[in-house]
Amino acid sequence: MQSRLAHSITYRLNVLYDYSSARMKWSASKDKQCWDVMEGELLFNVEGKTPSNGHQRPRMACLSNTSAISDPTTAFKFAGVALGNMSHNDRMMPQGFAAMLEGTCSIINTGKHKIMAGQDVYVYIDNTDENTAARQVRGVPNDKKLLVTCNAEGTSGKNVRHIGKALSSAAANQRLDMLIC
Repeated sequence: MQSRLAHSITYRLNVLYDYSSARMKWSASKDKQCWDVMEGELLFNVEGKTPSNGHQRPRMACLSNTSAISDPTTAFKFAGVALGNMSHNDRMMPQGFAAMLEGTCSIINTGKHKIMAGQDVYVYIDNTDENTAARQVRGVPNDKKLLVTCNAEGTSGKNVRHIGKALSSAAANQRLDMLIC
């Protein structure tokens, strides 16, 4: 998904694909493409998870498929918005795997409710069958579980993380322009 907002001032960082968490779940997955990362997807990191060889240049290990987390109360950190695609079976691709952690961008409102311009935007993990957001995003396998976006009204009783502020309004499964901060 090409962002329609200019990326003149953004904070970008190199991240690492979390092979160890993904590998544990691959065998049970019907579609291994669920573990690929698409441009514009929201990335997360299980708190405290850094690569074992990251003692010299540690990079945050992250995924976009929340199926890697079995307990929705697991502590996670928002790792940013993927700036490019990443395939789980291409060992050379991680060299250019990057995320945007601050700045303006366009994402998909993966929640069930409309987010209005000016509202704070949060994300949470929902691995239930009710999380069908991936079915509405072009190029993403239907079985993939994405981070779910919501406004402040949808945060009650959920393990949420604040990711930024909406710059435009977006109904469920529509493009949302936002300031990631």
